[in-house]
Amino acid sequence: MKGFLAEDTRQDAFVENVPWISFLFLTAVFFIGQHEWLFSLNAGEGFGALLDETTARFEQGSILRRIVFFSMGAYAVFSLLTTRYRAKAEGALGWLMLLYLSWSILSLAWSENLAISFRRLVLFVIFWISAFAVSQRFPLRDIVLWIFFSTLIYLHVGLAAELALGTFHPLAGGYRFAGTLHPNSQGINCALLFFASFFLLIGQKRWRWVFIAIVCESLIFLFLTKSRTSLGFALIALLLYWSMWLPLPRKGAIVLCVIFISCILLLIENNFMSVLQYILTLDRKDAETITLTGRIPLWGQLLSYIARRPIQGYGYDGFWTSRHIAEISSEQKWVVFQGHSVYLDLSLGLGVVGAVAYILMVLIGIRRTVSDHKASRNAEYSFLGVVLIFIVLNGLLESIVIMANQVTFVILLILARLGFSSQPRVRLG
Repeated sequence: MKGFLAEDTRQDAFVENVPWISFLFLTAVFFIGQHEWLFSLNAGEGFGALLDETTARFEQGSILRRIVFFSMGAYAVFSLLTTRYRAKAEGALGWLMLLYLSWSILSLAWSENLAISFRRLVLFVIFWISAFAVSQRFPLRDIVLWIFFSTLIYLHVGLAAELALGTFHPLAGGYRFAGTLHPNSQGINCALLFFASFFLLIGQKRWRWVFIAIVCESLIFLFLTKSRTSLGFALIALLLYWSMWLPLPRKGAIVLCVIFISCILLLIENNFMSVLQYILTLDRKDAETITLTGRIPLWGQLLSYIARRPIQGYGYDGFWTSRHIAEISSEQKWVVFQGHSVYLDLSLGLGVVGAVAYILMVLIGIRRTVSDHKASRNAEYSFLGVVLIFIVLNGLLESIVIMANQVTFVILLILARLGFSSQPRVRLG
């Protein structure tokens, strides 16, 4: 059975009887491990962080996060031990996932900071095993429903937090909706909710008005986060995935329309530029469109570090030590603890080998969603494809999607779903 094209017909008693318990457990794990009720109080400081606090958090980690994520790992191991099915790598995607995992483990041999790399690698392995276990136990529709359920809860809890703390001021200048996350992370959360509710709406005959309302709600709050990358790339991801289905003449027509509209806009340049500036910055006072809010100078400096270890990198997630954070923050004149680009951070940690493996995994995953959707006419595959395209685009300007959070788990969950197939275990005797 290739890529779960035939949706699960097996009756898994564990998931069938208690799906909401599993949903609540996973949702609680990521809420406890990632969210902060008082986070929106940092808005007055621009959601910034002091250098000492940042380096301490990265060096020491969080005991509570370790506990909840280890509990998720225990849940995953129990799930794998009790399932009646075994997984098989399906095509290049499954083997690439195994290669990426193996290379990450091998990077401990050359890590500059073995303690940090080991701790973060253990967390990544837990995420990998947990995503694999969930992908094998849950039917595809349940996976989409869990993402919908969890992101909806996070949005509403975040709204409740801001209302309770008195930080919800959507009409105030410079306001960014954060809730219990950084606005950029909340933007990704709202984007995932938008995708999930949109594609559930397509295949839903009942409760359509509820899903329509949530689609609108997710877009409104996505705009209020003023996360330009999440808002822009969410809409572009939908457009790109839709264009994959069009015949070549229609694709050419779309390109011509874009060129025509661009020419019209150039004719009204004076008025257009002020509108364009507002769209690009979303009226954010900290926005620097020319340098991409300081990213371009940062990337230039990080490339010099990559050039020193281009093949193997500095070890799994081992580059951002207190020394490197202090060096780069001093040079850039702001607190820097990530590369603000998935591909640069992967190159720093795992070198070109790890970065290329990651890119190939996601691109092959996108191709698989298209072929699987054509074969099954299942709208959930379109959801997976749009999410992966969004992740590829978002990774150009953000590193959030490879940190220890729900987004990373969702990526691994989707890739595991597409890269491995389930087959009945053979019983002897």
